[in-house]
Amino acid sequence: MLDLITRRDPNQAPDFEGDLLHTVLIEEAEVSQLPTPLPPTPTPTPFAPSSADAGARPLANVAPAERYGYFNTAPELVIDPATQYTATIATAKGDMVVELYADVAPLAVNNFVVLANLGFFDGLPINANAPENALIFGSPDNHPEHDAGYQLDAEVNLPGELAVGSLSYVPFQLPTGQLVASSSQLLIARIVPPQPANEQFSFFGKIVEGLDVLAELTTDDTIESVTIAEGE
Repeated sequence: MLDLITRRDPNQAPDFEGDLLHTVLIEEAEVSQLPTPLPPTPTPTPFAPSSADAGARPLANVAPAERYGYFNTAPELVIDPATQYTATIATAKGDMVVELYADVAPLAVNNFVVLANLGFFDGLPINANAPENALIFGSPDNHPEHDAGYQLDAEVNLPGELAVGSLSYVPFQLPTGQLVASSSQLLIARIVPPQPANEQFSFFGKIVEGLDVLAELTTDDTIESVTIAEGE
């Protein structure tokens, strides 16, 4: 509590309109008389790490639903586009080995490699299963609009023949008309996509082993882990 004690200076003219402030007394009170402050501005979520080290896999220890919106920007480029990368997607029904096209889709492959090495995909549910279309995973809390928390520039019109087992990020269009890709939601083609699909989808890899596993997966399954291997 703040008390202001004032008194008139006897040397001032009687018609002087102002007073002198002589004393300010400050006392403590148990209850604040100030208005309730506004809540603090939320701090940004952690920035996506730029390390491709697969040793720690820290996000594998975070509950899957808590990984939604975990980052607010894409990782820095840490892969070598001239290197051959493969990903092993492990499930209870078997493994799928995916060849990644780092040379033609470096942004997409880099993002996938970093998230996989962090353990982001470990334990995530399979979000959708359409045998006549695609299998979708990568939404941590099984919400159709949720992913790692940021958007990727869509690398579209990539060369290469599309096939059953082709891997792409789920695309969507911003209000501005710009085409972008989900940061972590992925689809695996269950049928041969028509070639014009390359205009909207970032197909950056393809299953080279385990198509029989793909045929068996349903939304009752989970992704046990995604591990990355480097070749020449």
